[in-house]
Amino acid sequence: MNRDEIQALSEHLKCLGTKAVRLDRYLQRRAWGVYYSIWAVSILLFTFLSYPISLIRGAYLQLAAYVIAYVLIVLFASYFSGLVFSKARRLANLESDLSDHQDRNIKKKCGIGTLVLAVLIVAIIIIGSDLLRTAIGVLLEVIILALIDLYVYRMLGKSLGKIPFEGLMAVSVFMFSDVGSAATVFIYRSPEYFGYLWIPTIFAWFIASIYSIYHARDELVVQIDSQECN
Repeated sequence: MNRDEIQALSEHLKCLGTKAVRLDRYLQRRAWGVYYSIWAVSILLFTFLSYPISLIRGAYLQLAAYVIAYVLIVLFASYFSGLVFSKARRLANLESDLSDHQDRNIKKKCGIGTLVLAVLIVAIIIIGSDLLRTAIGVLLEVIILALIDLYVYRMLGKSLGKIPFEGLMAVSVFMFSDVGSAATVFIYRSPEYFGYLWIPTIFAWFIASIYSIYHARDELVVQIDSQECN
């Protein structure tokens, strides 16, 4: 194989690699778009389910209803989120030949995902119980939800490289709602207005979902050359 053939092969592989990476980003961004909508619906349920549940008589029954309903929402949302991302990974897996490393990465990701899920359930128990009426409970809620938001930010960076506009908007508004809702508890000495500060997050995540799915096709635009990899 002469130098020209080696150069042509190198350019061909580079073109294929670029297309593979762009396809991966396209699939991942679409997956994030679905993820935003799943959790926007979940946050909507978190916010407004509290009103019918508050009508239940009996403190223990009310707490049980909070925990069961909210944990079920988290489990279903987590399951469908994982399903969406697993499909994206299967369609664009660039490390299929590195099976040993891949197994370790999968186990590591599953462990982190389980930990995040457990932390989120703890946050739900705090929100649904009288702990939200105490300074320690509010502080724990802020810290837990902030850590989850930072985890989402980190995963956005790992899966998409440069975090797109809708991702930055989603994590920023979530942090605003987290801190703002906690501030209302301190200011008014009551969790009465706690849910109102999460309405911006619901709208922002729905908008992020639509924007992400619509603009996912932008990732398929080849900036170097618009030609096919021959």
